[in-house]
Parts: sequence; structure tokens; C-alpha cells
Amino acid sequence: MSKTIKLWDGIKVITSDGIEICESPLKLWDVLGWDIENDKNASECATAITTQLYCFGRVDLSEFTKPRKTLILEVIPVGELKKN
Repeated sequence: MSKTIKLWDGIKVITSDGIEICESPLKLWDVLGWDIENDKNASECATAITTQLYCFGRVDLSEFTKPRKTLILEVIPVGELKKN
């Protein structure tokens, strides 16, 4: 019998235009418009960002946007999505 541990309820994408909730980590890449299946660079970046999210719970990508806008990814802790 295998057991799983849920690490988070989703990822909050905070932009200059508002906030979007991705309940699945895979949806995050669709929201960002990245093709992680066919684009090697996007896949490598997705791996690095996922690692940062696991370690720190937040990644600020604002400095990489052109023109410069807010782009912050935050982990939604387990149980927090249901409260909101």
C-alpha cells in the first residue's frame, strides 16, 4: 500500500494584471505560455522554477519580463485554497 503526501494545494500566479490560481503545477506552464514538452529551454527553466518553489515557496520572475511587470509565483499551502 502506497501513501502520498500532498505538498501544496496549488500555485498562485501574481501579475500586474491580477492573480490566477493554478491548482495543478502542470497548469502553471500553460498559464505562462510555455511548451515544456517540446521546448528544451522551457523544460529546463520549469525544472529550476519547480525546484525553487519546493525549496522556498516563492519565486519572483519580474526582472525577466519585458516590458518589466510583476510576475511572482507562490505556493498555496495545503488547506489554504479551501479557506479562500
